[in-house]
Amino acid sequence: AQSGGGGNAPSAEESREFAKRVFAELGVTDIAALQKMDWAKLNAANNAVAAKMNPPMGPGGPTAPPGTARPRVGAGPTVDGRIITMRSFFDAAPEISKDIPILFGSVSEEGNSMSSRPTEAEWLASLTRNYGEAKAKALAAALRKAHPAKSIRTLSYMCGGSGLNTLNIRNSVTRMATLKYKQQAAPAYAWYFSWPSPMLEDAGAWHTAELAFCFDNTRRCDQGTGNGPEAQALAKKMATAWANFAKTGNPSQPGLKWEPFEPARCRTMVFDNKCGMMDDPEGDARKLLLA
Repeated sequence: AQSGGGGNAPSAEESREFAKRVFAELGVTDIAALQKMDWAKLNAANNAVAAKMNPPMGPGGPTAPPGTARPRVGAGPTVDGRIITMRSFFDAAPEISKDIPILFGSVSEEGNSMSSRPTEAEWLASLTRNYGEAKAKALAAALRKAHPAKSIRTLSYMCGGSGLNTLNIRNSVTRMATLKYKQQAAPAYAWYFSWPSPMLEDAGAWHTAELAFCFDNTRRCDQGTGNGPEAQALAKKMATAWANFAKTGNPSQPGLKWEPFEPARCRTMVFDNKCGMMDDPEGDARKLLLA
């Protein structure tokens, strides 16, 4: 499970109401009319109805406890009670897979927008709009303390006021791994990819950056990885971990033991030029979003 998950899908009743309103928005009464509809018109109607029915999309913090947040309707999966019977890894970990080990993880700059280059004042203003002045200052201070060498641009990708950011997704990863741990069956393993690409200034480790490494494809993706000695060495370690996990359910390898996740310490494998286990990476900052 890469970059979080555990969505809060709507109920059958909520989705039926959404569908009724989409029909009304388009002025049609049957499925056949929808099938003939231009996709752009249908998509626009979906978005318009969802905007009216859903609460405003906030920055993702504070995160409501599992089972208490209001689902967001839209053109997506529905907890219908027949095919999808629960909100997996939102309310609980599913029983059907309790004996299957799972890897949960994310990257260090999940909110990367290549075109975004905020000044420090602009970054703080964005945080303040979304979290309030006190929490904005606390978030900025926590990130600066943890990463004194990172630029403001890179720090803004870790938490810049949008829903897709490192800290929100670290909370999601931690929640999902904790739900898996509570089953007391197959283990959960957590990872954090923080290798900064040498090819793109201040880009850090953007959303999906780990894929070239866990599949040992840094040469194929050299425009993003550089495919230098450091990239190749990291790819060998990550691909070995993923292959071992697929084969045995345990991602450990000689010289790089990977401990299972447990919520007391949130032990996590960090993938960078120096790999190893760490207690709860970004823990101090991510917990600010839960307060």
